Amino acid sequence: MSDAVTESVVEQCSLDWLGGLGYQILSGLTIAPGESAAERSDYKQVFLFDRLQTKLEDLSPKIPLEGLQGALLPKLLSGELRLPAATAAATSSASARALASTAA
Repeated sequence: MSDAVTESVVEQCSLDWLGGLGYQILSGLTIAPGESAAERSDYKQVFLFDRLQTKLEDLSPKIPLEGLQGALLPKLLSGELRLPAATAAATSSASARALASTAA
């Protein structure tokens, strides 16, 4: 028996860990382009934008969608802002006012 760590071992451990944190685990084939439950138009689309948008709206229900899209999404996509920092920014009252004002 080999003790080698392979890509499949790392993947399964990661999926188990994320599932334990409450994340929903789906097969990539289920959400692949062209499938009935597709979540991206092609494999070049790395981010699942609908999921990201839904999560941002859930975290910040008082901030208009335009504010979230205009202020947080570009920073998340560029790597300037990581999700934990975006969550904190979206839920703090000062940041919420600033985001809301960008939509006005």
